[in-house]
Amino acid sequence: STVLISGKVGSGKTKLACHASKESQVPFIRMITHDQLIGLQEQARCSYIHSIFDKAQKSFSSIVIIDNIEAIVEWNELGCKYNNSVLQTILTLMRKPVALGKKLTTIITTSDVEGLAKLGILKYIQTTLEISP
Repeated sequence: STVLISGKVGSGKTKLACHASKESQVPFIRMITHDQLIGLQEQARCSYIHSIFDKAQKSFSSIVIIDNIEAIVEWNELGCKYNNSVLQTILTLMRKPVALGKKLTTIITTSDVEGLAKLGILKYIQTTLEISP
């Protein structure tokens, strides 16, 4: 399942995602953040994201947090620019079926729901939570 946590910058989206993940006592929890990808070429970014999801698929229960997804896909509303390879990697991995008996939850945080709609991400979200500061 995929959960979207949205709210203004500084509203506590990441903190909530981390707290909920920790409280779930799921054995495999990983977070993908923009700063982990700084300095990596496009293919290396895609490979890193793929490796996190691949490890998550091996656990019987896992959570992958994609923090500030608009930064990870390099979304720029001016001219509607973004990194298509990274976006397609994330979308493909979010839609990938989980093996029978296993559970993978993806938690996405964003400050730009409208941008995610333009990128086509919202149609893959099952649950949405909006945070007020």
